[in-house]
Amino acid sequence: MIEEFGEIQGLVEEMVNSFKGAHFTARVAECKQYDEHTIFNENNVTIYLAELEEYISSLITYSAFKNGDP
Repeated sequence: MIEEFGEIQGLVEEMVNSFKGAHFTARVAECKQYDEHTIFNENNVTIYLAELEEYISSLITYSAFKNGDP
């Protein structure tokens, strides 16, 4: 299980940083900090994934609005 968390941690961090770089903001989820001490585990993974989920939702909403979709 620890290996799986380690595998997704880098990907989640990269995606979140990309969203932040594109000036997307998370309004509901708490913005998490990623540093050398950050380690995903069973107790905190949902908090980190909630932030990413909100960014993805914002991207879907933005794309739909841009394309004129409801």
